[in-house]
Amino acid sequence: APGGQPQAHGTERGRAIRLSADDRHDFLTAWLEVHGAAGQRLRNLLERWDGCGAWWYLQPEKTEEGENTTALTAALHVASSATGYKLHLFSLANPQSADFLLRRALPPGDVAAGRRGVMFAALDASLLPVAAAYFDDAGLTDSWTEPCGMFAWDTQPDQLGNEDVTRLTVEDAELINEHWTYKSETSLELVRHLLRAGAGGWGARVQGRLASWCLFYEDGAWGMMHTLEAYRRRGLGRRLVAAMLREAQKDDAQLRKKPFCFIVEGNTASERLFTSLGFRHVARVAWTGARPRKVEAD
Repeated sequence: APGGQPQAHGTERGRAIRLSADDRHDFLTAWLEVHGAAGQRLRNLLERWDGCGAWWYLQPEKTEEGENTTALTAALHVASSATGYKLHLFSLANPQSADFLLRRALPPGDVAAGRRGVMFAALDASLLPVAAAYFDDAGLTDSWTEPCGMFAWDTQPDQLGNEDVTRLTVEDAELINEHWTYKSETSLELVRHLLRAGAGGWGARVQGRLASWCLFYEDGAWGMMHTLEAYRRRGLGRRLVAAMLREAQKDDAQLRKKPFCFIVEGNTASERLFTSLGFRHVARVAWTGARPRKVEAD
């Protein structure tokens, strides 16, 4: 369990090591030099890690010349529930490294035996073949994929407006969940969890009523953004995002991480909004998942 002794599985490719809570600081420090979308999301998740789920990473073995290769080439977070696994998989080397770590940390045979589904969150597009092969080997079917673009903020502070917004509260959770595209039987609890944790999110209110909002996910991404139909075409969403960026400037640590979001491919309205405020496309990712095959009755 997180906080206990690290576990390791070694082979000629390297060692798949389970991270303990005590080792998190050293592991995080090793990633501070990592730049780009994968490094940013990974650092955010590690900083917010509350001990739920398990972190694994792949560390190469020493070379024949004896060089001390301490580079961390892949990382994986595994969170499980009664219905399935939610995975965050990262690779800074090649897809083979990510595939190797995934199969050592969560063997597909174990998934097949447990008959639970698997979902990869914000998986880099280059790793989609790794996920597809894993689904097949784990006996999963009915796979789905939601391709998205990752957009990160890259502009100057003096380009922002000066609009006032307020922090969201847990009391806003039901309204937010009701209008979320991915609303489900368990989504309300997720929304409440996000609003209780850390930054939570921001909203714009009109005559006291919440009209537009945006939350922060556990990996630091901005998401669940929505403006109620009655308040659209007023520029409210733009003013909300601009105000959130202004707030980010007040927090040097937050600003260094660069605000970022994921936008479903084809959502041109959101792409125009965020790019007009200084965000730029930095990566192609996807959410992808599959369920166990149905067992035919005799």
